[in-house]
Amino acid sequence: MVRRAPGCSLPGKIAFPGGGVEADESQEHAVVREAREELGIDVRPLRRVWRTDFAGFILFGWAAEWLAGDLAPDPLEVSEVVWLTLDEAIARPDGLPTNGDFIRALEAGISLADDA
Repeated sequence: MVRRAPGCSLPGKIAFPGGGVEADESQEHAVVREAREELGIDVRPLRRVWRTDFAGFILFGWAAEWLAGDLAPDPLEVSEVVWLTLDEAIARPDGLPTNGDFIRALEAGISLADDA
């Protein structure tokens, strides 16, 4: 997870990396682009596992595989990378209120894929 940088929406909040889908791109492409822009890494989107309406925005959550690259967070978007257990991530008072729902959906999505 990341702490959002000053100047971003919801600065200082602990959240998952991500951002908006541009008008001419798919969600899958946005996952790849945002991972590169925010973290400097290459990922492969696996599946969408979550959708919610938060503060007037439709949010989507994706499971993705880290393919390559060393973490190189963009300081304009990420003030720090935060490594947390699932329980720690859900309990963070400085986290987004949607983090717990996304984590549970991510766990369920991964479990379903493992059963396939």
